[in-house]
Amino acid sequence: MLNPKEFVKKIRNDNQALFEASKMNVKEYFENDLPEEEMVNHFIGRMVNERMNMSEISQQIANAADNADPKELELLSKQAHDEAKHYRMVREVIEKHMTKQNTIVWFEK
Repeated sequence: MLNPKEFVKKIRNDNQALFEASKMNVKEYFENDLPEEEMVNHFIGRMVNERMNMSEISQQIANAADNADPKELELLSKQAHDEAKHYRMVREVIEKHMTKQNTIVWFEK
């Protein structure tokens, strides 16, 4: 049985071709002269995904059993925090760097 570091290394090695293909796709996409609206829509999709990840992980924490492993709850909390940072960063990209007039209207619940 592999220890955690060996397991991660194996996953990285086994999926290296996928990582490289993904890098090439991202590079090709962003090197094109895309209209601003398409770029904004791309990043809005990313932002929504980060928000959904954050919400789902937070829901898991909120619904955890009273006897849940504290270490697991800590790790889930860290991941939810990480997703919240991603959400904020992507939103800032849209607001500050991609819209000339900062006229995006955010729909709140």
